[in-house]
Amino acid sequence: MALPAVLLTPVALRALQIGGALALAAIVASRKRASEGPERVDMASEDALDRIPEGADLRADPANGRADAEGRWRRVVRLGGHGLEIEAAALGRLRWRKV
Repeated sequence: MALPAVLLTPVALRALQIGGALALAAIVASRKRASEGPERVDMASEDALDRIPEGADLRADPANGRADAEGRWRRVVRLGGHGLEIEAAALGRLRWRKV
């Protein structure tokens, strides 16, 4: 049975309020960040991410209480003759120990 539109109006209004607040916070944060100047790039981190092979890998070492994960995804998208390369790379580590 379909809900009447009158019952959905408060939910839609609340969603618009939350979305507006998030958009305003994003605008304020981006303006503040732009006023701080250019961002410093850590070349050691950039080099480590560049050395990751394409694909995903997960290694677990329960004896040492450690799990490592790495992944890289790279694609070229072409629209109307112009290309755009998209790359995502991540490193992760989870360690645990009894205390």
